[in-house]
Amino acid sequence: MTPSPSEPSELPDEDMPRGQPTGVTDGKTGDFVNDLSGANLSWADLSGADLSWADLSRADLSGADLSEADLSWANLSWADLSWADLSGANLRGADLSEARVQVGNVVRSIAP
Repeated sequence: MTPSPSEPSELPDEDMPRGQPTGVTDGKTGDFVNDLSGANLSWADLSGADLSWADLSRADLSGADLSEADLSWANLSWADLSWADLSGANLRGADLSEARVQVGNVVRSIAP
């Protein structure tokens, strides 16, 4: 059961669907890729990308343009988000434990 986008989810983490495809595809096979752990994506233009459910743990996202990106339920633990543009990004349910984040780029992402 997936809640509609207009209503908040009351489901605990264990009830959330897993393995949803992301907006990143393998260049050779065209398959969706959600394991981007440790990837160097510094200064990449990922604006508007669907990175929901992606494993971006320990990824270097410093300076990346993540504006309007969907990072819901993504694993961003230990990721470097310094100087990243998170304006308008969806961080609902994202794991930011031990992530390197500047206060300014997170405040912009959750401000109305």
